[in-house]
Amino acid sequence: MNVALRFMLAAAVVFVARSYPSLSITNALAALFLCAALGAVAVRSTAAGSALVAILTGLCFIPTAFINITEAVLFDLVDVTAAPVALARDLGVAITAGTAVAAVVGRLRTPAAPVDALTPAPTPVHSVPSLLWRLAAAAAVFVLCYFVVGAAIYPLVRDYYGGRPIPPVESIVSMQVLRGVALVAAMYPAIRTIPSRRTSQWLFAAVLPVLGAVVPLLPENTVMPLPMRVVHGVEIASYYTLYGFLVATWFSARRRPSERPIGRVVPVPH
Repeated sequence: MNVALRFMLAAAVVFVARSYPSLSITNALAALFLCAALGAVAVRSTAAGSALVAILTGLCFIPTAFINITEAVLFDLVDVTAAPVALARDLGVAITAGTAVAAVVGRLRTPAAPVDALTPAPTPVHSVPSLLWRLAAAAAVFVLCYFVVGAAIYPLVRDYYGGRPIPPVESIVSMQVLRGVALVAAMYPAIRTIPSRRTSQWLFAAVLPVLGAVVPLLPENTVMPLPMRVVHGVEIASYYTLYGFLVATWFSARRRPSERPIGRVVPVPH
């Protein structure tokens, strides 16, 4: 079975798991975008087996479900009593998607390395203070982007939110800090398994908007009409592109010239 056919089969499985019983065209397209985004990460990651499945599961669950459901609860678009059930279902979908995509790229199992295979040098680990300031900077950037872009699109959504209670500013800020940190937590394991910083930068600048804006907002739903989904989709995609690029820049590690692949020394015949 070729890769394209396996990919379509994986997208079909995710489509049914994610959308049943609302099997619409937009839900099918969302499943395709989801699998394409996860597949782009999988083929560039050095992870395999359960590690890869866990990475893909986190990338699926946090940007497409956790981030949006918690925000919807904060703004009273989703009842808080319905959120745990929705999150549990979406976690199951994320595990299904991560497993299916890992299988499509042929790395569902961790292969046994040949004796003479080259193995990459370990990715340098940031110190704890370095990680903390990067995390704080990422959260601050996310909050700033949220308010700046939100203010820009507010005239377009004023009527929709006009009759709804607006949470206190401190609650909104706290939620955005939580969302920014959660997105870093989702991206970090994948970033650390991608050898090239440049690859991580463009990859997450492209993948994060797909996972955070296109996949959740493309399907029809009873909570938000199409015009509002379009506006919020453009809003989220704009700053998720920047955020994905910055997180990949700050949390990836540029290898030093001395950090070359390590392998078995083979004598050269004379």
